[in-house]
Amino acid sequence: MGVDQRETGGYSVTYGREEIQFPVYVIAILAAALLAAALVTGGTVWLVLGVGAAAVAYYNVPLIERRPTMGANQYGIFIQGFGLIRWRAIDRIELVEVAVRASTINELQIGLNMRLSSALVADWRKQPFYRSLMRLPWTMARTNVVGVNLEPFDQEPDEIHRTLLRRTQLSSNLRLAAHAQHRRAAHRHRRHHRRHRTDREYTLDDVSTLPRLGSMLPRPPPQPPPPPTSPCIAEHPPAPPLIRNDS
Repeated sequence: MGVDQRETGGYSVTYGREEIQFPVYVIAILAAALLAAALVTGGTVWLVLGVGAAAVAYYNVPLIERRPTMGANQYGIFIQGFGLIRWRAIDRIELVEVAVRASTINELQIGLNMRLSSALVADWRKQPFYRSLMRLPWTMARTNVVGVNLEPFDQEPDEIHRTLLRRTQLSSNLRLAAHAQHRRAAHRHRRHHRRHRTDREYTLDDVSTLPRLGSMLPRPPPQPPPPPTSPCIAEHPPAPPLIRNDS
């Protein structure tokens, strides 16, 4: 299924916290100033510092973008730069505190119950070269567990976690209801088919129905055997009566 990253729909969150975006603008302005100083003075130190600051700013460009970074729709949970995970491939969704250097972040961990190639409705991991150098919102340190740092998003981590759990439960209920409806429809079809076979009219013109028709007709009751016949009577007929003449 071809699903565009820009046309995901449904529930979504973006990078929107000012305390996250402000440093990116500051570093970008600093990089521009350092590169300008290197151009005017010709100093190598200013050039190296300017290139380093520009690289940091370029890496964090996704933090100032307004397009959806993560969310959920009718197909599953989508993560920019990763893909669209189908609902039935999700085994669990947990909110875990992870220690990073001297701080602690809230990470959303999505456990999968199948291989990643089968779990993805759309695979977005193949990015253009200019996007491959930028920050990605996801990590996959363990097999079949996708981690997403929820700190930079415009909603609280607890709210994001609860919303995705509700969506997962709703999708599970819809799948169960659709499965039950399919089973009821199949049962009605089989019952109708059996009734149709029972009520079918067999005609003598249809040669293929003659053996089946003979098995369905009632059999006549057995007839009693004929009485035994004496062999003597059968071989010698009775003699004619004698006529007496008294004259």
